[in-house]
Amino acid sequence: MKKLILSLIAIATFGFVSVSYASVNEGKGIIIKSDSDQKTEITMNDVPQVVKDAWSKSDYSAQKVEKIYKVMNDSSEIYEFVVNSANSKVAIQFDKEGKFLKEKALL
Repeated sequence: MKKLILSLIAIATFGFVSVSYASVNEGKGIIIKSDSDQKTEITMNDVPQVVKDAWSKSDYSAQKVEKIYKVMNDSSEIYEFVVNSANSKVAIQFDKEGKFLKEKALL
């Protein structure tokens, strides 16, 4: 009987923690980054001209930019543009030379 009660308490606790984690992260997407990454929200005025030029030539340039981030780590500097695309958020990344890196869906 004790094992049954302890098992039920463990399952209830795990379920509560899982629901709490899910609600805290709701709408933020899954972003994996290293401890050395530093992500800072910036404005279009802070974006280097070469990256602005690459953005203006991209397929997403006609869409409204919600946010722009500068992501720095030990070896790279990335500019990330967050836009709404077909009812979902998408992050478009460029390096500091304006080279397109990737597009990723944000959940």
